Amino acid sequence: MKGDFSRPTFDQKKHYSGVLMQQGRVQTDADWNEQWALGEYRLETEGTDIIGQCGAPIHNAGFAITTEGATVKIGAGRFYVDGILVENEQDGLDYLKQPDFPNASAIAELLNKAEVTAGVVYLDVWLRHVTALDDALIREKALGGPDTTTRVKVMWQVQVLPVQAGGSDSEDCKRLRELKLRLEQKLAELVQEGAPAQDIQAVKDKLASVNARIDAACGAELTCDSQLDEWDALVAPRNVKLNARTQPPQPSDDLCLIPPSAGYQRLENQLYRVEIHQGGALQTNAPGAVTFKWSRDNGTVVTSIEKINGQQITVHDVGPDDVLGFANGQFVEVIDDSLELNGQPGQLIQIDTVNSATREIKLKSAPTLTFNVARHPKLRRWDSSGAVQMTNAWIPLEGGVEVQFSNGDYRSGDYWMIPARTVTGEIEWPPFQIPNTAPEAQPPLGIRHHFCRLAIVRLNGETLEVGEDCRKLFPPLTEIGAPMVAQAMHVRATNWQNDDIFDVGQFLQEGLIVTLDAPPDSNSVSGATMIVTMEIAPPENLATGGATGFNQLVILEGDITVNPSEPDVIIWRPVPDLGRRLGTLLDRENVSFRVRV
Repeated sequence: MKGDFSRPTFDQKKHYSGVLMQQGRVQTDADWNEQWALGEYRLETEGTDIIGQCGAPIHNAGFAITTEGATVKIGAGRFYVDGILVENEQDGLDYLKQPDFPNASAIAELLNKAEVTAGVVYLDVWLRHVTALDDALIREKALGGPDTTTRVKVMWQVQVLPVQAGGSDSEDCKRLRELKLRLEQKLAELVQEGAPAQDIQAVKDKLASVNARIDAACGAELTCDSQLDEWDALVAPRNVKLNARTQPPQPSDDLCLIPPSAGYQRLENQLYRVEIHQGGALQTNAPGAVTFKWSRDNGTVVTSIEKINGQQITVHDVGPDDVLGFANGQFVEVIDDSLELNGQPGQLIQIDTVNSATREIKLKSAPTLTFNVARHPKLRRWDSSGAVQMTNAWIPLEGGVEVQFSNGDYRSGDYWMIPARTVTGEIEWPPFQIPNTAPEAQPPLGIRHHFCRLAIVRLNGETLEVGEDCRKLFPPLTEIGAPMVAQAMHVRATNWQNDDIFDVGQFLQEGLIVTLDAPPDSNSVSGATMIVTMEIAPPENLATGGATGFNQLVILEGDITVNPSEPDVIIWRPVPDLGRRLGTLLDRENVSFRVRV
């Protein structure tokens, strides 16, 4: 976040839960901002633990994907990704008109370009730092419009990931998939209507047969749960790190020479920002085109652009002085929302001259940015000499501060912040020792993107079709209890009595018959909800009595059905060869056993 901050202090590993103010003490931005970070971490962690990686509330489920020909619409409502609340207020929002996704390409165009017919529509969520240059209402005009606080905004974009569908798209396969869809709809209707178990089972059998034919003739079908290399590459954890240190003293064999000063050598405290300019892969001894830029003021020397005329740029202000403003020979980045929101860097150009009276800055070359005031064009100063090529060696910034990059894939916008302090002559960097002789490489502070699948789409000629809705819906906690109680299974009778003699032959022939007070939900009658176990006690353990006498537990295999003539009766029957398989246990003399459900 490019704010005028002193330093970042939040550290999840310290397990702090709050920041407490004391009377008569100096107040700093770092304390205030750490309190926000603590609350944000708690909310995101709690949301993920309760909801899962992503999901939508059932009563206001947002981001439903629908199609009309080649047009894709986004439904209004709420959604949660990694605990972050995401909201869309406009129902039927056109995919190409998303408020924070400028210059989005049509999905059909992307699929055709990738030479595939299927794609995963997904939600990309991240946090963006917003200043008064982005939102003028942050300024308090009654006080003259000062630049006070800033904001953190939840950003979202609905995007599409072209993927290899895997399955065949032949006419036979299309007919089989259409039949599968009809059977799934029929099955859902029967379950909802409470149809007899044999009717439901018949549809399930047909559906299983169709699925087997699809797997054999068409290959695996693309679904929301499909394992995809393209998706794995998109969501793969970042593998890049930066290390920072102050320049160590150079060894010398000449005892008559005083060693040069080491450590942080500037006279002012600074918050250095190191940010990736052009992303890409960095490999050992192969620096490539990956570049970075740095600022000693966290990139906060910035102004809005009011006009671009060739090399001449008119800005809102040129700053109070050369330290906190713009001066001849400095490098600036010309950027706007269309670049930033698409993860692209701006254009780095050197300043030729600055005219503070007319607020005009002449650059040494004309920027290629198309001026559009609605996209908040900005001019940001960087203290590096343009874009610096990345290598694996230690690279000096200034004042004794050095950085080193690891191998890995870097994205434009990845950044690190390095507080430098004059009183210690050191930078604040893990493990925060003075002197810091063994610095530890750190992953980027941002930008962290969060992803979630929304739907599967297929391109049929020029028409887009939604193959599957991938959103997972959840009810409010207050509504979970009542439906569960209403649909609970209450046992009214069984075909055996507790602690009574139950003939083994009768058990193997009849199984267990459980009578309920009402017909059960068909989804609740399965091997997952009715598990039959047998506990066996050898004769030598019977003397102990009670539960302690049983020391061998066997899970019995059986088939579970609902009695067609009595829908409130559940029948569990052992598999045909269960008696033979348990014969050595059940035929022994003086053996006691009990059955539990």
